[in-house]
Amino acid sequence: MFSAGLTYDIPAPKLNAFTNAILHGWSTDNFVIVRSALPITVYDGSFFNVQGAYSSPRPDVVPGQSFYIYGPQYPGGKAFNPNAFTGVVGDGRTPAGTIPLDANGNPSRQGNVGRNALRGFGATQWDCAIHRDFPIRESLKLQFRAEMFNVSKSSELCASIADLSQANFGVSNQMLGKYIAGSNIGTGGFSPLYQVGGPRSIQFALRLVF
Repeated sequence: MFSAGLTYDIPAPKLNAFTNAILHGWSTDNFVIVRSALPITVYDGSFFNVQGAYSSPRPDVVPGQSFYIYGPQYPGGKAFNPNAFTGVVGDGRTPAGTIPLDANGNPSRQGNVGRNALRGFGATQWDCAIHRDFPIRESLKLQFRAEMFNVSKSSELCASIADLSQANFGVSNQMLGKYIAGSNIGTGGFSPLYQVGGPRSIQFALRLVF
């Protein structure tokens, strides 16, 4: 992950009193974040409760199959290949599962696909603000701000579905900003507008600094 912030006081040309009054005192703030794709562990959610504990097993790898498939029909142009993994015997998947059940009907072992073996999507975002301070007196000033989030309008996707038992396995099903916000918007969760990966948005503000 890389992140950087830059604040810059914009120099104003000293042409005359009018231009100095209009152009003087402006500053810009910039924040950039770039991160690579986060690791993802594929699991078979058909058996999510093993002896009273959440413990979904990882599947086995199908030899000769690529972990990823590509094409414009997939969000972001990439998805996990469902034919590259095979889960627990009797979970209804095709090809048939290779992980046998024990005497209690639970998966007898973990599959051979590694933990955090796959990657989803990276994320890039540039936020920018421009502001000007208007002095009122020595210890008091009024600040005008115009702020833009996701200036480049990057369409960032959340991680692909990692549960092999789901019909939409391997596909990213929502935008990153909405995914981070979760389902409790309005009850304490942040709006997707203010998350990394949210849509481009602009807001204006007046702030009294004292």
